[in-house]
Amino acid sequence: MQHILILVILLLVSSCNKQEKWEIRGEVKGGSGKTLYLESVETHHQDIIDSLVLKAEGSFSFKQNRLPAPSFYRLRLDKQIIQFAIDSTETIVVNAQAENFAQGYTITGSLDCERMRELSLLVMDIAKEKNAVLADSMAREYRSLAKKYIYERPYSTSAYFALLQQTDNQLIFDLYDKDDQKAFGAVATNWNQKFPESEATKHIYNLALQGLKMTRASKSVEYKVGEATDYFEIELPSLENKPVKLSTIAKENKLTILDFTAYQTKASSSHNMHLIEIYDKYKDKGLQIYQVSFDEDLHYWKNVASNLPWVSVWDAASIQSKNASLYNISTLPTTFILNGEGEIVEKIESYEKMESIVKNEINK
Repeated sequence: MQHILILVILLLVSSCNKQEKWEIRGEVKGGSGKTLYLESVETHHQDIIDSLVLKAEGSFSFKQNRLPAPSFYRLRLDKQIIQFAIDSTETIVVNAQAENFAQGYTITGSLDCERMRELSLLVMDIAKEKNAVLADSMAREYRSLAKKYIYERPYSTSAYFALLQQTDNQLIFDLYDKDDQKAFGAVATNWNQKFPESEATKHIYNLALQGLKMTRASKSVEYKVGEATDYFEIELPSLENKPVKLSTIAKENKLTILDFTAYQTKASSSHNMHLIEIYDKYKDKGLQIYQVSFDEDLHYWKNVASNLPWVSVWDAASIQSKNASLYNISTLPTTFILNGEGEIVEKIESYEKMESIVKNEINK
C-alpha cells in the first residue's frame, strides 16, 4: 500500500512538471541593475507575477504555465511597458534598449505580438500629437489598419487588443459608431465561440452588446424639418444629485439645446468644444444646454461635467435608458433644439446648422 501511495505521488509530481509552459526571453541593453517586471494584464488591473534584476549583459527569461484561454501580459521597466499576448506555448523574444524600452524594441515569435507592437506605436504617436485635427486623422488611420487585422483574424489576441486601445482615457474605436460596432461584434462573436468562459471574452461581449443596444432603440419620434414636435419629459440628477426636469430648463430659457452624449466616446471632447463656442455666444440671449450623459462610469461623468458651464445630468441606465429609446438615439452625440413652448424645433446634423438655427431662433 505504501509503495502504491509513493507511486501516485511520483506520478502527480511528474504530471505537474510536464505542464505546458510559455516563455518570453531576450536582452535589455543599458539596463544593468534595473528591475524588469512581468505583469499580467486583466480587464481592470495589472498584477506582478515575476521579476528579476538585469545583469550587465541584460539577458532575461520568464516562464509561466499556459492558461486555458489567451492571456495578455506586459514587461515593465521603470515606467515604460511592452505589451504582448500568449495563446499557446510560444517562445517570445524581445530585444530592447533600456532608455527607449517602450518604443525601440523588436519582438519575434508571434504574429499577434508583432501586430500589437505596431498598433502600440501608433497609439503612442496619436497620444503625443497636440494638433487635434492631425490626431483625429491619425486615429482614423489607426482604425483602418486595426480593422484590417480584426477582419483577417477576429479570434486573435491582436484583434482583441486593437479594439481596446485608448488615448486620453477614451477608446479609439467608438462603441456608438455603427461601422466600429461591426468590429466589436466580429471579435466578440469569435471569442465567445472559442473561449466562452474567459473574462476577456465576457468583457468584449458586454462592450459589443452595449453598443448594439443603443442602435436598437425600439421606440422613436418622427422629426420633420421645419415642423415643431412636442418633446418627451426628462428628469435626471445633476452634479448636486438633485433631479432636474428638461421642461423646467426649457420654460426658463428662450432656446434650449438638448444634447445626448457620453463623455468617454472619442467624439465627446471636440463636440463639447463646439457647444462651448455656441453657448458663449448666445447664453446672454436666452440659450441654455441640457446635456444628458450615458456614461456608465459615474466618477468619470462627474469629473468632466464639473468643468462644463451648462446643465449636465446623468442617466444611470446608460444606453438601456427609456430616454435613448424615446428620442430614437442611434449614435452619440445626438442634439436637438427646443423652444420655450415645449417643442422640438430641429434635430441637428451639423455644427454649422446648429449655430444657424440657434441664431435664427434666438433673434425671433
